[in-house]
Amino acid sequence: MPGKLKVRILAGRDLPVMDRSTDLTDAFVEVKFGSETVKTDVFKKSLNPHWNSEWFIFEVEDNVLQDEPLEIRVLDYDTYSAHDAIGKVYVDLNPLLSKETPNMISGWFPIYDTMHGIRGELNIIVRVELFTDVNKFRQSSCGVQFFSTAEVPSGYRLQIIHGFVEELVVNDDPEYKWIDKIRTPRASNEARQRLFSRLSGELQRKIGVKVLDLGGNAIIGYYQCFDLEGESGIVARGIGTVVNIAKILQQPPSPQGVSPLLKDLRLYSIPHRHTQQSVTPPTRYTQHSVTPPSRHPRKIPTASPPPSAPPSLPGQSAFSFAFSSPVPEDTLAPSSPPVQPVRSTTSPVKMVPPSQTNRRSSDSDISTNTPPKGSSLTGSSGSGSGIGSGGKSVSKLSAQQPSIDLMEYPFFTMTSFPVGFISHLGGVVSAKSVKLLDKIHNPEEPETRDVWWLEIRTEIRSHMRAMGCHAVLGYTEQTSICDEIIVLSASGTAARVQVTSDTIPSVKSSTQPLVPSMDRLQLDKDREKRLFVDVNLANQVSQNRLSYEQGDEVSPTFQCSLCHIPYKSTSLPFPVNLSSCAICRKKKVPDVLFTTIDLPTEIQTHGKGSLIQARVCKGKLKAKGELSAKEVSDSLPFLEYELHNQLMNKLKLRGMNGLFGLRIQISVGDTYLIGIATATAVFLSALPPPLIPKVSGPVTSDRECNQLNDLQRKITETVQRNKEIHELNNLDTGQTSPRSLLTDDSEDDVSELELSTGNKDTFILEVDDTRDQNIASLLRDSVLPDWVQMCNTQKMPGTTDQNMICNLQMFTQVLRREFNPAVTSNSALSDMFENLIRKICFKLRKMAPCCVCNLDFNIDLPEENEIQINLTGVCIGLSDVWTMYFPL
Repeated sequence: MPGKLKVRILAGRDLPVMDRSTDLTDAFVEVKFGSETVKTDVFKKSLNPHWNSEWFIFEVEDNVLQDEPLEIRVLDYDTYSAHDAIGKVYVDLNPLLSKETPNMISGWFPIYDTMHGIRGELNIIVRVELFTDVNKFRQSSCGVQFFSTAEVPSGYRLQIIHGFVEELVVNDDPEYKWIDKIRTPRASNEARQRLFSRLSGELQRKIGVKVLDLGGNAIIGYYQCFDLEGESGIVARGIGTVVNIAKILQQPPSPQGVSPLLKDLRLYSIPHRHTQQSVTPPTRYTQHSVTPPSRHPRKIPTASPPPSAPPSLPGQSAFSFAFSSPVPEDTLAPSSPPVQPVRSTTSPVKMVPPSQTNRRSSDSDISTNTPPKGSSLTGSSGSGSGIGSGGKSVSKLSAQQPSIDLMEYPFFTMTSFPVGFISHLGGVVSAKSVKLLDKIHNPEEPETRDVWWLEIRTEIRSHMRAMGCHAVLGYTEQTSICDEIIVLSASGTAARVQVTSDTIPSVKSSTQPLVPSMDRLQLDKDREKRLFVDVNLANQVSQNRLSYEQGDEVSPTFQCSLCHIPYKSTSLPFPVNLSSCAICRKKKVPDVLFTTIDLPTEIQTHGKGSLIQARVCKGKLKAKGELSAKEVSDSLPFLEYELHNQLMNKLKLRGMNGLFGLRIQISVGDTYLIGIATATAVFLSALPPPLIPKVSGPVTSDRECNQLNDLQRKITETVQRNKEIHELNNLDTGQTSPRSLLTDDSEDDVSELELSTGNKDTFILEVDDTRDQNIASLLRDSVLPDWVQMCNTQKMPGTTDQNMICNLQMFTQVLRREFNPAVTSNSALSDMFENLIRKICFKLRKMAPCCVCNLDFNIDLPEENEIQINLTGVCIGLSDVWTMYFPL
């Protein structure tokens, strides 16, 4: 498919001074794409030049548009010497190659120099024109969209999930070529930067070809990274979940009767035209909380869309288009045969008969001996009620679709799933492998690395099946490289998901009535009538607020089955303490639950969430080759054990029993290993409440006995303080919750477990002496200020979407210090992370009250005795809905 690339250079601003005699710059621009280069005129003596050039046109193939970046270079003109480089602008053209996105981009782009950083801005216009050319043998994949979001992006609805896809490409590292010895540091850096852009484009093109072969049009949960393997080269890896998505088109508002307070009135349910004029009171529940917050007496209502909006179910994502217009009928996806869907919608629905499609599963290129296996999760469409971002109900799947058990790798890279998609959560599964880079037979080819990752994925799949599950959610892959050693790791959450039409649970909505299918047709016709909003409705809003404050509480529908074990209690995959579900009293649940995904909206919780992090450092001998690899391989199990032990201890001290968003990173240095585990702790109502940990250890004197009692007292005070902070004091889990929706009502016919002897309800903390550093580090965790909440998930558990509506701000913090594990303990490593968190709180103090979400810690060991910690996250300002819309 041939195409045209058009570029126009308009102006520049804030350029650096390149001529010391005049304190000005004679700037001009070089535009390079592929092997063709064009230049603008020189704009003399100005730091804010205006070129207003003509259109530069490049005619290339579409695969070149995907692989090659647009390279724009700004230089200072010199008459008698080489032109001085100011900086470059790289433009990735892949976002302009989709039919769903505009084919033009314009604006001010930062001019970046690898030696001096940002050096001004450049105003450009880039336009891409593609010509339709049907060629089944083409190597391009124009039109495939890539999303690195944890869920379905806002403005789209999910139609089909095809499964897991992966790809990697290899290239030589420019810094290890002979020419690097004679060129300048700037030229060496730019060669690497240019290679990164080209590898990223080539990787996306190859993954896009696999997506088209599977019948998809987008990738969700896309993850891409570069492995710098030294002399072996640079490896670009990418994984994601292949899906079919459709854009939600917004319907223009009615020109008649539009109220100026319409944006405010969208917070409440608007009566239907065929019913009596009454306003439905907003619900009084917090999304993940049953007990109202004791520290915030003001209640927060749940938003309800107007009748012209698509369905909004409990727990809908804060970043989805909750009030978008219905999707046109011609964009609907194939669905199952006519059944009676359980919907909560106010817009017309069209049920489309199923169509025959042939798809095959994604697999590595090296496994050619495996027959293609087709499997996809298909949702019935209609007004955004299909599978969607956090909170949309799962549509019934087509009975003609194959089972998910036939997928080669049933991995899903998303972390947030629609309501009803998850049936049972099993727990975290992980696999690690230590390899030697100098053992690669052909470093220029990807076959050896494909085999390595195939072993990791096969082990993950075997762990998943051992837990009685058939899918892995929140799947991630990571590497850590030190000299010739590379540590490959993968992790995810084993789970059972709903993939057949007869197992999808009905999801009820507290804001819209459920009507029979025959009555729904008449109801949809009534809703197609033009909606008039009267200004007097603002008075009803005020009455609605009063009725809400005085009315009865309407609670959401929860499903305790997600916490039920997916395996039989008589054949446990690993030692675990089981008890009856605290909600239904029928099925078995574990005492704690660890997952790598965000908290599903169907799980009932108490109180607020809390950020938990474990840090461990272990020394190792400075060796080379197989001896070093063997030592790292032997140390990894003990390192992971200490990480999980710290997580368990900190979880008990907070009085909670569940971890979500678990991320573990292992970094390998010359003389030590560092591991960090970050997660968000919550209290799950279905699991038994944890008791206060008991301290146990050898006592040889009365003084040690008193010190042990004092340590026990501190632990008890810490637990009580954490319960007050996270609103866990008044817990009532002794009775069955009437708000729980049970999906499996069968009797519990499994045999009782014979657990180990001793006190099964007590969590013991073993200490070597009263000055045990591990116990001391647990008690030294800093307490966050009252105005900030922190988590590493997309959303803070216990906080409603209506609170997170202002002051969205991303931040980055880098900390680099000397670190010698021979003289530095684990407590000093923990102090580094605590200081980093305190710095973040200090920087964000002007945004109080706020919630810091999606925290991502990354550790790098650049030198032998240095450590660098990178922290990124998103700060969201919190606000009371009533205070915002009805200030006192």
